Amino acid sequence: MRKLSLASAAVALCMLAGGASAQAAGTTRVVVDRFSEPYEFAVDCSPYGPYDFDVLVSGRENTRVIEVLAKDGTLLQTVVHTRLTETDANSETGVAVTLKRSANETWYWDEGVRTIHGKIWMGNQPGSGSFVQDTGLITLTIDTDEPIRVAGPHEAFFFDGGLDAIVCRQLASGG
Repeated sequence: MRKLSLASAAVALCMLAGGASAQAAGTTRVVVDRFSEPYEFAVDCSPYGPYDFDVLVSGRENTRVIEVLAKDGTLLQTVVHTRLTETDANSETGVAVTLKRSANETWYWDEGVRTIHGKIWMGNQPGSGSFVQDTGLITLTIDTDEPIRVAGPHEAFFFDGGLDAIVCRQLASGG
């Protein structure tokens, strides 16, 4: 049996307290969409370096969208829970890596900000370990996507040309 750490216990208490105040404030949470779908596409790596291959991407995304409404029906928040696992392969060599995501994105409409937290991107190559870790919390403005707060390692979200550049570089190196 796993024991809760002090930090986990504090988070659990805050969530319970938040749930109680949300109930008291008269908010309603409504699941407005839920879907699970496969996807496939290709990324041209030539813009990211001297690469003459595509990344063949295939995966499955599971998403749940929740709206938080005030008692009067005003939309306060939109919460998007996303989980996915994908395989990215070099079109020339067949070398492949795995990417995973398990993140929550919350749009706070009255504040004009959105947060993304969790495992935003985690990339592993079989036999070699992790090659990208983008985890933690990001707070952005809704209108301009300007970062307000960034906590945790975010190798793909803001830096180094984004996720496509990182994956292209990893697949070009052969692992």
